[in-house]
Amino acid sequence: MILHKFILFISVAMLLVSCSKDDEPVTPSIEQANLSVGLQLRSQSESKASGDDPNALPGESDIHNLTAYVFNSDGSERIGYGRVENPKSDMLTVTDIETRPERIMLVVLANLPESVAGSIGSYAGLQSSLADLASQSQESLTFSTQVIRTEQALVKGEDNLIGFTAGENIDNISTPLLLTRIAARVEMNTIQTRFAGSSLKGCTVRIDHIALANVKSKSLFFSEGDWGKVEAPAGQAALIYGAGVSEAASLFAPGSHPSDYLGSDFNLTVNDNTPRLTPVFETYAFENSSSDAAPTLLVVKATLVESNQTRIFTSPINRNGVLNGYDHNYVKRNYIYRLHVTFTETSFDDDASLDVRVEVAGWGYVHQTEEIK
Repeated sequence: MILHKFILFISVAMLLVSCSKDDEPVTPSIEQANLSVGLQLRSQSESKASGDDPNALPGESDIHNLTAYVFNSDGSERIGYGRVENPKSDMLTVTDIETRPERIMLVVLANLPESVAGSIGSYAGLQSSLADLASQSQESLTFSTQVIRTEQALVKGEDNLIGFTAGENIDNISTPLLLTRIAARVEMNTIQTRFAGSSLKGCTVRIDHIALANVKSKSLFFSEGDWGKVEAPAGQAALIYGAGVSEAASLFAPGSHPSDYLGSDFNLTVNDNTPRLTPVFETYAFENSSSDAAPTLLVVKATLVESNQTRIFTSPINRNGVLNGYDHNYVKRNYIYRLHVTFTETSFDDDASLDVRVEVAGWGYVHQTEEIK
């Protein structure tokens, strides 16, 4: 009798387990494809360099991590994600990204904080994310590729390639995707006086402070097109460091100290015989085309030593870039703005002005000594 009860108990238990499993939803198996992406830092010349970029300061071309986002074709869903810490500097790749065999959208970023990287769930989410200027440093600048929208679907069960110089690539994209910085660098490159033959002959100028004003606080992380616009709209990126300052020097009180600007104090003297011909000030700024905000300004506080006359000079950065042969005005991503400042005999007159020549250069890529295969 006991044996019969035991067998009955087992039978009922198995029936209950069977019913329980039948009630659970069945998760269909999802077809999977793998994706690998080849990358390189961009160069204006598009030619390879075996050594470091002469325009880059130490650390400015370092890649500490790579983050690849794969979205479905309409961007509504993130269907793949890959992150590589400390990639090889001569072989930038993100490999074996698990995704789905369909048409995709792809964006890759470099030097993205992990706290930001994992929180993106859709293309719109990545579009609306903004980088803070405070996160940009000489040792860790943010880079991004353009958006890749494939016409060809990824192939199920295969390691699909994009940006590899060997092998069969999706949509025949066999050139490594270019990584472009989202920040620009501004530097005071030279300072000199041109007083000879004037009433200021032999006079000395002391540089008290160099700064930037009207700097945008945020930037988009990427652009749709290659080296495209990443400027954050005015409503999403407040101007910081002297926000809204006009270039009219008369707006500054005599002797005022622009301590809230992005800059540094100096005690640097120059005259006709002792110009400063090496950079004395370098900082980073985000894109500002001056289309919806005041232009980013160079601000220099200087004193004519002999008369103890102090003035604050302002000049929009690269306002006449196109006129001077460059392809843009004002501040654009991935460019270096080298400012050459000259004080003339009229600089300390009532309508103070400063002669500023702007040299615009692009960063190149470095460490790309091997083919990506």
